[in-house]
Amino acid sequence: NDAAMQFLETRVVRSESGPINSIVPSEVSQIIGEEGVHTLIDSFNLICNVGKNIVRVAVAASNMEYDGFLDENGLNSDNEEEMYIAADRMSSSAGANLVDDIVDDGKHKEGNDGQGSVSMSPHRLCKYINRA
Repeated sequence: NDAAMQFLETRVVRSESGPINSIVPSEVSQIIGEEGVHTLIDSFNLICNVGKNIVRVAVAASNMEYDGFLDENGLNSDNEEEMYIAADRMSSSAGANLVDDIVDDGKHKEGNDGQGSVSMSPHRLCKYINRA
């Protein structure tokens, strides 16, 4: 097989003053154009948000399955339904906090002085070539 694959790794540049609007290396805009850059950023944001929601729901469901936040030292209420609703909210909140800490969505986070100017979540643009 004489086929080959080429790829270009890109990352979004974090913006402290609004939405993400650039990627590195900046030369990629010469290949895909400015509209392509914005489409790539929009696609990354969409996929990242879907992934974050999937992880949040999975963490919340796992917490609820194993009675997370429902122990003798946690929620106490005479109304069992209220306890489960409160535990569900806490589980979802815990999942959201976990995702926000783990997934680098390229957005600037206030109070996180250690974040770099470039997202650590790469995008790979792949090109397959058949050399036959």
